[in-house]
Order: sequence, then C-alpha cells, then structure tokens
Amino acid sequence: MGLWLYRTRTGLTWRAVGESVEHAVALGIRPRLVQLQAILVGGLFSGLAGAVLSVDYTQTWASEITKGRGLVAVGLVIVARWNPYLVLPTALLFGLCEAAVLRLQAMGLEVSSYLLACLPYAMCLLVLVVTHLAIKRANHMPESLKHVLDTGRNA
Repeated sequence: MGLWLYRTRTGLTWRAVGESVEHAVALGIRPRLVQLQAILVGGLFSGLAGAVLSVDYTQTWASEITKGRGLVAVGLVIVARWNPYLVLPTALLFGLCEAAVLRLQAMGLEVSSYLLACLPYAMCLLVLVVTHLAIKRANHMPESLKHVLDTGRNA
C-alpha cells in the first residue's frame, strides 16, 4: 500500500486530495471523485475484513464481533502517524496483545477474563500516549483533517 500511495499517479492523487482539497483543485484534480473512490475502496476492504473476521476467525456468526476494534483501528492510524510503512509493525504489536490474551487465558492465569480482554485496548491507549509524549515533532496528520478538527474546536 505504501508503494502504491507514494509511487503511483493514482496514489499521489489520493494523497494530494487527502492533504488539501483546495490544492488538489488548483492542480486540476476532481476531489469529490477521488474521495468517492477512496470511500468505495475503504468500504470494500472493510467488508472483506469483516468477512474474514466472521468466517475465518470465529467460524460462526457472533453478535457484536467487531465491538471495540474501531478504537484499535483509529489508534493504529494515529500511532503509525498516517504512514503506511509504520502500520504493519503497529498492527503486529496490537495483534500480539490480542493473541497474548488467549495465551494467558489458556495458561490458567488467575485474572478475570474481562480484565484480560481489555489488554489490547489498554495497549492501544498506552502506545498512543507514549507515542504522543515521545514524539514532539510536528503532527503528521493530513492538513485537511487538521482544518476540520480546528474548525470543530472553534465552533
């Protein structure tokens, strides 16, 4: 995904629209079309991930199977600083925490299973806080997203 975003014309177009709609319009790019494409591709990948989660991971239908995973996904993007090359190591760390929950339960650890189930989410928040405190550089958030957040704070 990183190679596609940084090395192809379409990926660079998507990045330009994500960074600044105004600048993309000035370059002759139709941002609404690019945003629609991104939403459709994101929806496709989300649907595939949901199918894998329900068919392969649990091998049955379970109510609220994705409960809480949205927080981990958002935390993953923020910790990876919107950099596709940092997403894999961050996702592996969060996945390791989820696997550790199952291992710790199988080992018979005398801790509430509800408390153990919180481990991936607690790790997500811990890594998010540590990353925020450790990195004092400029935020890597796309400019258009910063603008939306600043507008919401000023309202």
